[in-house]
Amino acid sequence: MKKRWLLLLVFFPCMLFCQVSQSISFDTFDNGYVFCESVDLEGNTKWVKTVLSPSKAQVLQIQKQLNYLGYNLSETGILDDETKKQLEQFNFDVGLGKYPYILFKTEKKLKRKCLKKQRSN
Repeated sequence: MKKRWLLLLVFFPCMLFCQVSQSISFDTFDNGYVFCESVDLEGNTKWVKTVLSPSKAQVLQIQKQLNYLGYNLSETGILDDETKKQLEQFNFDVGLGKYPYILFKTEKKLKRKCLKKQRSN
């Protein structure tokens, strides 16, 4: 019985976090990441590696990086609607798809873009 509650407590937030389109399923956990399968409105299926439960510090860092790159949002450390909207735009701009959450590749692309901008200044 305890295992069922634990699964419910773990997977329910993931299901809320990974909602993007018509259909989502989960595969495995990998050091704080979860693999989500999403199906877009055109029927295209894609597995994406997303941050399972981002910390306040992690979200704040991402908000700072997005602001540095010209995406305008408040630096609160909270993964709010404004942050999700800018994440979705950034992910789309760098070719990762229109996902309003932190992908594994989002973190890497943000870091690279910020370093590139620092070097050019």
